[in-house]
Amino acid sequence: EKSRTKKTPAGRPSGRADVLKRFEKLKVVAHNDQELFAEFYDFSRDHADRLAELSFAVLTPVAALAVADWHFQRSEFVPAETLYRQLKATTPRVVKAYADRVQLNLAYLDNRTGEYGQVVKGLKTFSSRYPQSPQLADAVALYYAAALAEYKKSGSKADYRALIHATGDFVNNCKSCSGRDEAYFMLAQHHQKLGEMGPALKAYSRVSSHSSHYFVAAYYLASSHLSTVEDGGPAVSKRQIKSAHKKLGN
Repeated sequence: EKSRTKKTPAGRPSGRADVLKRFEKLKVVAHNDQELFAEFYDFSRDHADRLAELSFAVLTPVAALAVADWHFQRSEFVPAETLYRQLKATTPRVVKAYADRVQLNLAYLDNRTGEYGQVVKGLKTFSSRYPQSPQLADAVALYYAAALAEYKKSGSKADYRALIHATGDFVNNCKSCSGRDEAYFMLAQHHQKLGEMGPALKAYSRVSSHSSHYFVAAYYLASSHLSTVEDGGPAVSKRQIKSAHKKLGN
């Protein structure tokens, strides 16, 4: 690996002074040419160790994002959070394409300090604002986990409503995530308590046979099918109902 203190054949800046000189030139041209944003970001990320001491104002948003990402990946969370929050507060046009990452990384930072309510608040609209984000599954999984933790802590009606919203977001947008059986069962019980049997049965039907909730879900589904036979629904044997009762210990 070539040292950062030497020039590469491609003309890589050698010392900090050279880095800053190239940085200032790129900053000026990238400000007027959106096609150079990616190059400016990459340069700033590659030389973040030499740019980290610069202020947000000097860095400008694109370079600030690059340095924040560099800090975040190095688990240097305090400087990363400072820059991310400055980016979020200014919401500059030039980093709009990266807004999903800024939002998610801030949520991770809040989550690691137990600020679950802030995570929920920050990610509540993530799926609607960034439906094409490559980080959508990670975001809704974190949203669901934080909402569950916050509800367990407070037990409030408001946090329960937030949990139900997060649970729906999770099952709809995280198709390969673990924990979906638990989430579907929670949704099913929620709808059942409200007398909304259509959505409840649909959620029960998504609980897999590997889940500890499977036999409860199967029982409600079997009971529902049996009750609709007279209306042309599929027939389900009494043996299946008795089997479900036996598994449930009834």
